Amino acid sequence: MKYDMLLTYNPFYQALHQEVLELTNHWQIETGNVIADIGAGTGNYSISVAKKFPQAKVWHIDRDEGMNQRAESKKTEQQIHNLNIRQQDVSELNFPSASLHACLCIHALYTLEQPQQLLSDIYQWLAVGSYAIFVDPGRILNVLDWQIAVG
Repeated sequence: MKYDMLLTYNPFYQALHQEVLELTNHWQIETGNVIADIGAGTGNYSISVAKKFPQAKVWHIDRDEGMNQRAESKKTEQQIHNLNIRQQDVSELNFPSASLHACLCIHALYTLEQPQQLLSDIYQWLAVGSYAIFVDPGRILNVLDWQIAVG
């Protein structure tokens, strides 16, 4: 899938992936804690986090069927057992309050119509003292231009 080519061939994306994983080095994740990767794409981050924290329950959430199928293939190939892949739009998410112990949202906020609502929801879903990593370009992007650039 073209999206995976970013991690394979783009040094800037490789550096971002490494930096995000380094930010998780200090995370104190206990058995059964829940980590959500919202807008998880093909699973580059959710799979890495699931491998790094095998004692956690990792939720990979993305609305795109093709992305989720690719993530499922990677999960199977790498024999990851603590990753749950969910095809769902972020507007339909409903985690219990304070149920998440960590959250990732990498390059997803700019694709949403209501990014502020998701941020508010995540704030409610995170337990006190939890962790969150957000990566967003901070501007409106034309996703078609992005697809042409990686295609």
